Amino acid sequence: MKPEIQKFAAVAIAVFFQLHVVSVDAAPFRGEADGATLYQLVGVASTASAERIDEAYEAGLAKLDPSQNPEAGSLDPDGSWLKNLKGSYAILSSTQKRSVYDGFLAQHAAKAGYGAQHIKLLERALRLARRQRGEQARLTAADLESTASKFVFIDPVVRRTRSGPPPFQGKPGGSTLYAILGISATADAERIEEGYEVALNKLAPKRNPNAKENDPDGSYLKSVKRAYAILSKLQKRAAYDNFLVEQTTKPGAGLQHLDWVETGMRNARRSRGSRARLTAVDIDAAREKSRQKKKVKMERALKPQVQMELVPIVPPTGPTNTVDQTEVPKQIAVSGPTPDQTSQDTWRLRCRLGLKELGAAAAVGVAAGAAGQTIIQNALPSAPSQTTKSAEVPPPGELE
Repeated sequence: MKPEIQKFAAVAIAVFFQLHVVSVDAAPFRGEADGATLYQLVGVASTASAERIDEAYEAGLAKLDPSQNPEAGSLDPDGSWLKNLKGSYAILSSTQKRSVYDGFLAQHAAKAGYGAQHIKLLERALRLARRQRGEQARLTAADLESTASKFVFIDPVVRRTRSGPPPFQGKPGGSTLYAILGISATADAERIEEGYEVALNKLAPKRNPNAKENDPDGSYLKSVKRAYAILSKLQKRAAYDNFLVEQTTKPGAGLQHLDWVETGMRNARRSRGSRARLTAVDIDAAREKSRQKKKVKMERALKPQVQMELVPIVPPTGPTNTVDQTEVPKQIAVSGPTPDQTSQDTWRLRCRLGLKELGAAAAVGVAAGAAGQTIIQNALPSAPSQTTKSAEVPPPGELE
């Protein structure tokens, strides 16, 4: 056999052998959309090597990535599984992050559906570490534990069959924010997104020409958007869920819950800074303050209205020693309405004028009395003096 032919046969056998080995070693993708850990999301064992993790990730992309598989949409309609696969690989492909995560799993029992929440937990812990120690900070077990103590895991529901979005079942006067969106209190993040999209398709005029029939004034659409802004944030939703634990809800309370949550968030940022996180205590404080304002308003509404009436000051009506009322000079007489219609100031003026007239009449009376006494004294005969008496009366001897 010629050397060229032998060389070509050797290369062909080597290529065939490599392809055969890859086809045998490359296992099919066994990832789980609702895996309890990152390993289950990728579809590998917790003891898998780095090479096996890379192979499983490539197989997952080949199955879930629409650019590599035209049928990926039927397996992952909303792309959440592909997103979780990439997030899991970003952590497990790093030796340092994977070791921290393995230490976390050794102390915490995982449940079905917790894998996606583990991704958010590690990403949040890494952001906190970089914020405290710089952009080059490395994730540690202490960072993960401190973040996990504040992280609220939501019990996931069993993954639903993707036969289409459910009908909108929200209520304008719902008892909770979940009732306003028309979802269950145990719904996961995907179900919240679906409920919000279905609500927009029914209530938004830009999406539905008949939206005015369902929401004439647009108030329901506004409430839906406000409720979604709270429930779509994991931390705000956790604070709201803790608030609901001790509350008895009733129809129409959902709108009050919106006001209390938003007011509690504003108060928290005002008192603890713009980066403050909402807590159930903040919501409860806002609720109590709202109730106090409502109570004061009701007390004011029920309080009897006291009408102040001006009572005119009536001058004294008893007999006086002054000139008769008809003799009051015209220049000081006050013309005006009847006594019932006369104001308080007018009656005070009349009283002062009456006192002046009384004083003038009293002075005239005193002067007249003094003049009369003088006339009487002048009219009476005066007593005889001693000289006159001795001249007119003869001595006793002469009379005998």
